[in-house]
Amino acid sequence: MRHIFTALMLFFATALHLSSSPGIDLYNQGRLHEAKQTLEQSVRTETAGVEEMAVLGMTYTRLAMYTKAKRILTEALQLAPEDPQVLTALAMLEFATGEYETAYSWLGRSRSGRGSSAQGKQPLVDSLINRSVRLYQQGELPQAAEALAEARRLDSDNAMIIAMLIQLHRELEQPDELIDLYRRFVELQPENAQAYTELGILLDQSGRSAEAEGAFLQAEHYNTEEPYPYYFLARSAVARQHRAADQRVRIHLAIGKAVRKIAMLRVQAAGTFQQQQGQLSEEELEKLQELTGRTERPKQILQASLALLKGSFTLPLEYEQDLRRLIEWYPHSLELRCALGRLLEEQRRPEEARQHWRALLADFPTAMEAHTGLARSLQALGRQEEARIAYLRARDLDPENPEIYHALQQLFSAEGLEKELLQLYRDIYERERTNIALIYARAEIEAQLGLSEQAAAHRLRAAELEQRQDEE
Repeated sequence: MRHIFTALMLFFATALHLSSSPGIDLYNQGRLHEAKQTLEQSVRTETAGVEEMAVLGMTYTRLAMYTKAKRILTEALQLAPEDPQVLTALAMLEFATGEYETAYSWLGRSRSGRGSSAQGKQPLVDSLINRSVRLYQQGELPQAAEALAEARRLDSDNAMIIAMLIQLHRELEQPDELIDLYRRFVELQPENAQAYTELGILLDQSGRSAEAEGAFLQAEHYNTEEPYPYYFLARSAVARQHRAADQRVRIHLAIGKAVRKIAMLRVQAAGTFQQQQGQLSEEELEKLQELTGRTERPKQILQASLALLKGSFTLPLEYEQDLRRLIEWYPHSLELRCALGRLLEEQRRPEEARQHWRALLADFPTAMEAHTGLARSLQALGRQEEARIAYLRARDLDPENPEIYHALQQLFSAEGLEKELLQLYRDIYERERTNIALIYARAEIEAQLGLSEQAAAHRLRAAELEQRQDEE
């Protein structure tokens, strides 16, 4: 949002479609100093009409010659007190000098006047946009939205104004207004796939599924890269019990878009990191974290789509064959290959699962889920020591993951090695004194060994760290 508004800080030089005269023509061309001289000559020789006087006032305003602008526009107002162009020029002047209430008063009179052209009001529209920019930068979002709404009343077909309003109402969390704005926006830009996607999501969130489906069909028609429309349509096909083959066409589309979205975000994150050679500023680190966080939504859509795909088959083998086919289509998708590993585990094929996880780690050596998958398969094969090593590698990759500590506790306890695990946690704690998951896991082992006081102390330490994190 801030980038959009910053880009609009320049005052737009827009041509006026009025009666042709040398001075107005020069103004239309942006040649303000020449326009000023020509229009002043017309006023001196008393050949200037009200329109030329109004444009001279606008010229003075844009040249920051506010006293002269006020003088010529006051004279023009005396000659034509209800002329929309004069009133518009006065509003433009008041906006430029920060007299917003007076500007709105002139604007109201201008709107009620007859024969006012939309083009003639464009400088005022630009002033309102710039006012909105200033208000937004001051944190006054409702007032910024009011200024843009006023600009939209003057120029209802301006897609840029509507796009700015959409961003403002998103920040103001006003979904009803957003839906109306998106509807108008797609009328003006009927091939905008992203706008249809966002409209569909809003409609879906408000429980208007039928309308959401219409928006998502349009998003699909214009080939949106966002995965949710495809998942929504796939889910609808399943709910309506379409032919299984038709369901899978939709589901495959959802999976493909989710896979590509995840890959795109990962590439962007990697590019940010590599560009700075790992030396990230606070702002760059925040951007990197945001990019990484944005993969969560397409990951969720991918998992939900895979669940739909699995449910569309009667025989598990058919699902496995289709999943392997998807992996051939998208060989670099970590998520699809992890799904196959989990399927092999579900079917109690531990040796095949072990080989699968090994192959996956050859391509993705830092994939935490592949290490935990390998650990589970080794554990199922009775290779406990190797399983412990695999779990500890996973812990090193994701040291604050409670599930890994839970798995370690189960594995060590099954072999009566609780004391060894506690010593291991003590050693790690010397390096990771603020690792909340580690401290809680240590407390669990201590409690299991009957070390109640130590367990209580470490639970208290972990709770204090959690509170401190919440406060920050």
